[in-house]
Amino acid sequence: MSKKTIQNQISLVERQFRDEVLRQRQILEVEPVLAEIELPHNFSRDNNLYPTSDHSSPTSMAVEESESDEEQQCKIGYELKNWALRNKVAHNTVQDLLQCLRRCNISGLPLSAQKLLSTDISPIEITTIAPGNYHHFGIEKHMYSQTSNIISIDVNIDGFSPFQSSKMSVWPIIGAISNVSNASPFLIGCYCGPSKPESVNDYLNKFVNEIISLKRNGVQTKYGIKPFDLRLIVCDTPARAYITGTQYHTGKESCPKCCQIGITKERKLAFQANVSTLRTNEDFAVRKYPKHHRTEFLNTKVMFEHAGIKMVEQFPLDPMHLVDMGVMKKMLNLLSKGQFIGYFFKTEEVNILLKQIHFCIPSEFARQPRSLDELARWKATEFRQFLLYTGIVVLKHKVDENVYKLFLLLHVAVRLLICNKSDESNIMTAENMIEDFVKEFGSIFGDKNISYNIHCLLHLGACVRKYGPLDGFSSYKYENYIQLLKRLIRKPSKILEQLHRRLQEFENYVNLSNKKDNIIYSCTKQQDSFCLINNRIPFKITGFSNMNNTESVLGYEFNTVADYYTYPVCSSNIGILACTNISTTIKTYSKSAISYKFFPIFHENQYILIPILHCFSKFHH
Repeated sequence: MSKKTIQNQISLVERQFRDEVLRQRQILEVEPVLAEIELPHNFSRDNNLYPTSDHSSPTSMAVEESESDEEQQCKIGYELKNWALRNKVAHNTVQDLLQCLRRCNISGLPLSAQKLLSTDISPIEITTIAPGNYHHFGIEKHMYSQTSNIISIDVNIDGFSPFQSSKMSVWPIIGAISNVSNASPFLIGCYCGPSKPESVNDYLNKFVNEIISLKRNGVQTKYGIKPFDLRLIVCDTPARAYITGTQYHTGKESCPKCCQIGITKERKLAFQANVSTLRTNEDFAVRKYPKHHRTEFLNTKVMFEHAGIKMVEQFPLDPMHLVDMGVMKKMLNLLSKGQFIGYFFKTEEVNILLKQIHFCIPSEFARQPRSLDELARWKATEFRQFLLYTGIVVLKHKVDENVYKLFLLLHVAVRLLICNKSDESNIMTAENMIEDFVKEFGSIFGDKNISYNIHCLLHLGACVRKYGPLDGFSSYKYENYIQLLKRLIRKPSKILEQLHRRLQEFENYVNLSNKKDNIIYSCTKQQDSFCLINNRIPFKITGFSNMNNTESVLGYEFNTVADYYTYPVCSSNIGILACTNISTTIKTYSKSAISYKFFPIFHENQYILIPILHCFSKFHH
């Protein structure tokens, strides 16, 4: 028995003895008083303190008190653990708190933070991969509770630096079950070192070997062995080129989907506004276009090829980095910095409108719009919000009409590709709009600005046709998970061990994913009070009722509903409405009649109502 265990037992005995002395002292103080008062009929003078019932013995009462104390201690311990995990509290802070509680005579709690959080301090298997180390967390253990007939996962690979003052690089392999809605990402493997792995095949070796094993043998779940499949691998452009052994985006033959060859114009690499011969998995395997591959992989297979992964088809373009952080950011940079001739852009007026829209942002959106002066610090979600919602209002009459129409082409096309109700005809419409956008982009901003990202827009429709709406293969949820991993790393040393222990503490306890998407309707917050009723009636909620066990909404309809724009399609065709002249008659509808919620912008004496896409389930374009 260890010295620490003996000390714990001694402390426990001392606490029990102290509690018993205190209880006996209280009994002695109460007995003289009881002798002078009239006792209830169920008390006996022989047992001065206790009722005469079968459950009135001193022993039973002590047991009940002990059980009550144990329950209270368990509850305190549970709440402390929940608090520490929820707020990512460091162990030394938890340790200090436990010591403070002990000094306040709150007993029964663990003596250390590791004990409270059930931290696994056993050593982990670490593989040396120059110039750093790798730990494989595994896939199969995350599949045990899955009920699907086939287990299919998506994978994201990317690198990040956990500290601003350090060149340390962390490259996690993150997975998510693709055939389960709102599935939480999980860590499959992780590399840590002073730079990215020198050998990508060594880095991917254990991950790919597990993929091969699971494909061959299936996944063991508590419901039996299930077939396994890897649906896709999504990465940003540099990471995809790194793990597939192909040219980076600065290479002339870098397009991953077609054989377009870039040309240098005014010291910039530019592409043509069309699609060249499409690449195929077979062409990739035989290295038909050798200049597309990096030199070290001309005669060597990439690790993924050993697992039978289709190197062109199963690597879709990432909408977050391509559209939001790529095309939308480039377009706003060109506009705000005045890097083109012959078109006006009222930057100050746009900034004023962005500030006014602060009061219109629904609760589902975490970020408020920032001015274009801070464009360099905008996050991907801010570019997405501008493209899908606020841009159609703040750019109208603030840029040249041709530039506004160019923006609308991208705006409508991306909304069509995101909507989970879009069919083949909508995908084809979006592809035609993107073709027009790329051509017009070159006409307005110059052919030299048709960059890698602008060209790759032409392949976005094919990715949607294969894998569904854009949000189904976007990196957003993986980027959020990477932010969580950053918060779990608390010091520069032993990063892999830290991740292993922190994730083990969370295991089977809390959900590491983002908050579940709950659509919020409110009668007090105007930004949360607009919705569409029965797929046709824009409605402003002013109250709720619950009569006859039926939830209902009360409010007003709009008497005048029009299109906000008519190019490239009428805005009402994709659910965007310009509403005025609100009715004065209160109407009541069942809450189940709500089709979706609007993002409302009040501008120029009208409400511009824009469907919020992540609750856009019932409406069909």
